[in-house]
Amino acid sequence: MSEQGEPLAEPILDDQGEQLGWIIQADDGALLEVDLDGTIVAANDPETDEPLDHEVYRWADQEPDPFEVYDQRLEALEEYATRPVEVPEMQVTRGLEQADVQRIDADLHRQADHLEALLGRSLTLAEKRRIATEVANQIDAGEMRPDVLYAASQLGDRGQGLRDLDHPNAMTAHANRVAHMVERLEDEGRYRANAEGTDDLRDEAGPPRRTTYDLDDVRGGQRLDWMVDQLEGRLDPETARDVAYHSSDYEEEP
Repeated sequence: MSEQGEPLAEPILDDQGEQLGWIIQADDGALLEVDLDGTIVAANDPETDEPLDHEVYRWADQEPDPFEVYDQRLEALEEYATRPVEVPEMQVTRGLEQADVQRIDADLHRQADHLEALLGRSLTLAEKRRIATEVANQIDAGEMRPDVLYAASQLGDRGQGLRDLDHPNAMTAHANRVAHMVERLEDEGRYRANAEGTDDLRDEAGPPRRTTYDLDDVRGGQRLDWMVDQLEGRLDPETARDVAYHSSDYEEEP
């Protein structure tokens, strides 16, 4: 049976511009259609365009390396992003119609789910926030179909990429996993607070740790929480005094 060769640069897109898969060239020259999961779904003769039996083709190692496919897709997307795009007159790059906003929002959620599937983990709030900023920049630049994977790639190029939990260096991988677990625990607390209506997840800083702070409470940590919350942006330093008090002021004289 023939084995798959190098991928072509042209992705398979539907009429709405959504990617369906890739064109892969086998060692015998046949063109194979591969979906985003790496499954070979069709084969054609490159000269006659006649269909071939795609079941006789297989991957060299029985299944594609998901990280290699991910890297290949990023390279192809970078090449694809540099091509000029003809924008229909009916569409507007700024002030999108409500229907366009809903369509883009649904598409971005699908892309984010696909990215998490590639990573094998959920994105943290901080990672989602960085990607959302990149996506917003794409829309501001006139992109009609912002790309989450390309946004993640751009972040990586600037040293702000997603945390690699399977880094080849064992110590780096361990440090990344510990940092990721700590961040996920903090995110869970914010998700619970959001469900209770006390946290706006769009804010980079979370809500204050307390509603009021006893500045006389040193051992219990309230004084430290009050100072740290201001440093992290959870409390406005100009109004922080409004939620602080000294319990000693309310103690009765013996």
